[in-house]
Amino acid sequence: MSSIPKTFTLDFLTGLVARCHRSRSQLILLFLLFLASLCHCIVLFFHLPVFPGGWVWGYRDWPDGPQWIAIILALLSMSAGWYVLHRSGNKTVGIVLLIVLGGLLQHGFARLEGRGIEGLRDRITYSGHADFASVAVRQESIVKTIVDYEELLDDGHLCAYAHSKPPGQLMLYMATQRVSNWFMPRDAVEGKLAALQNFASYVWPFITYLVLFPLFYLTKELSDTETALAACILFVFIPSVNLVTLHTDQVFFPLMSVCSILLVVLALRRQSIVFAAGAGCLLYAAAFCSFGLLALLPLTALFVIGYLLIKSEPAKRFVPGLRIAGGSVAGFIVLDVIFRLVFGYNIVLRYKKALTFHQEWLHWNPSLWKTLHFANINVLEFFFWTGCAVSLLALFCFFRSIRVEDFRRTEPIAGLVWVLVGMLILLALFGKTEGETARLWLFLVPFCCIAAAYEIRMRFTANWRVVTAFVVVLQFVTVYFLKTCQDFH
Repeated sequence: MSSIPKTFTLDFLTGLVARCHRSRSQLILLFLLFLASLCHCIVLFFHLPVFPGGWVWGYRDWPDGPQWIAIILALLSMSAGWYVLHRSGNKTVGIVLLIVLGGLLQHGFARLEGRGIEGLRDRITYSGHADFASVAVRQESIVKTIVDYEELLDDGHLCAYAHSKPPGQLMLYMATQRVSNWFMPRDAVEGKLAALQNFASYVWPFITYLVLFPLFYLTKELSDTETALAACILFVFIPSVNLVTLHTDQVFFPLMSVCSILLVVLALRRQSIVFAAGAGCLLYAAAFCSFGLLALLPLTALFVIGYLLIKSEPAKRFVPGLRIAGGSVAGFIVLDVIFRLVFGYNIVLRYKKALTFHQEWLHWNPSLWKTLHFANINVLEFFFWTGCAVSLLALFCFFRSIRVEDFRRTEPIAGLVWVLVGMLILLALFGKTEGETARLWLFLVPFCCIAAAYEIRMRFTANWRVVTAFVVVLQFVTVYFLKTCQDFH
């Protein structure tokens, strides 16, 4: 009988030590997230020259707008976020609420400049990509523009940026102009342009967050509902999503990337050729809009391999993987053939011309030092503009996944994190870009949110809601200081 108390005491002490060790590691992580975010905000506030040479966005003077808007946005964010986290009913209502909150955040942060809607509309009126809007309202037909794209470029009828882009980039602006014409009919070119600029300024911020629907279902497929909710909430408070406004990279490309991976996951789960072919078609459509989204091809392929390695028995990996890969390739090729036959569009030729123009325009002369220098800058910019808290959580998620003792017990979400880190390394070393990755790599941000949310759920199982709210606060403050001290120009 005396052994029972001893055994009980030993188990209790062992459990107590384990909980204390776990609590200490949790507190250390939370302190690290707080410290990193605090240091970033201090650097921004005092304009400290700590960023490496070649940093794209310099410091700016404090805006003259009403700063009380930030307090309202903070209260609104905390209320909406807490409601979504604790609502146990219909998740669709929560996602719709987050979409509305995201659009209001973009409008609210823009109004910190004290110029009303102009603080947002400037991005589609005066910035470089605003040229697409000016060109879009002068085109008679979307089909004719695709067919004659190369001739229009050679004749100087399109903007300079169009030389380095596929036709889909301009098509997004043209489609927006057609929709705006339903609500604000205009005949003159100037009127059409004004309608497009106004419509995009008010509506695009809300379209940005439509990605939350596929993001929720993708994360739910890979993990659970709670992790999916956390990922959606974190995405709403990403600095680059809130501040790189009225760019197709922000509004449409994250949606395309998440939908592509979601279709692949559904194809793998259900062994569906239809979903696989749909993923291939969507990947082609993404490449039609931006050659930067060609990175989704290796990302998707590597994710399929990682998923099969984790979830399938060794003898059952080859045939399912081949079936899904074949379906995706078939979908990509079929849509390519259709575009060649119907529009005469050659994606390979357009890519070669765009790459040549891009290298000549930026005077990109590759060398080992230059590659490593800008790889460092690009990763740092992406890290800070994703937010120190979310970036560090995603990084810790990666470290967690590679320390798993039993590889077969690893969840598919770990495979996505491995692929994400691999893609960032590849883009940093071979992306041929000199900064501005806060915009160019936005299509990868949803996957960072998935990794960060998963890390929160695994490390803070009982208190994940509180920790998610804590991270949201850090992210919100980061967005505020980036807006007021640096901003995206």
